[in-house]
Amino acid sequence: MKRYVFLFAVLALLCPQVVVGQLQTTITTPDGNTLWFRATAEGAVVTHAIVSWPYYAAGQRPCGAVTLPDSVAFGDRVLPVVEVGRNAFYNCDSLSSIALGRHVKRIATQAFNGCVALKNVSLPDSLHAIGEGAFAYCRSLSELNVPSTVDSVGMSAFSMCTGLRRVNLPTSGAAHIDGTAFHGCSVLEREDKEQ
Repeated sequence: MKRYVFLFAVLALLCPQVVVGQLQTTITTPDGNTLWFRATAEGAVVTHAIVSWPYYAAGQRPCGAVTLPDSVAFGDRVLPVVEVGRNAFYNCDSLSSIALGRHVKRIATQAFNGCVALKNVSLPDSLHAIGEGAFAYCRSLSELNVPSTVDSVGMSAFSMCTGLRRVNLPTSGAAHIDGTAFHGCSVLEREDKEQ
């Protein structure tokens, strides 16, 4: 018995987020969208989004404008929102606008893939990476400002964004923009912005 108590105490010291407090939490935005978050050692990750339960059963996803919070509470701990997780808003075909919190560092693979009504995206200066297919098939997106802090844009990140006309990219600092990042963006004009 003493051995198990000792093991639990060591685990609590090494991994406090596992032993103490919640691992997941949800918030409901004023417009009724429910966002799910997972705690990590670095901060909170948006894992998925749904509208209130009766609508979700009918296949509805978040709609309208969504603003991610800067931080979320996990019990008595408040963690910064640092990532939009893989497939978090995948195929949310009524999502028209997304504003990311000021601590978001990564947009994971296919986070907003298939959000065909998405017109406005606000990317914070804390952002470092845009994952593979993150905004693929966002046909209503017409303009995008990529912060100078972004050092990686993944494969097909904006592929088939057929309405995308202008992308403002930093002239230096973007370490890697995959060659297929803007595949199928037939009306695209690239505009470099000064650092």
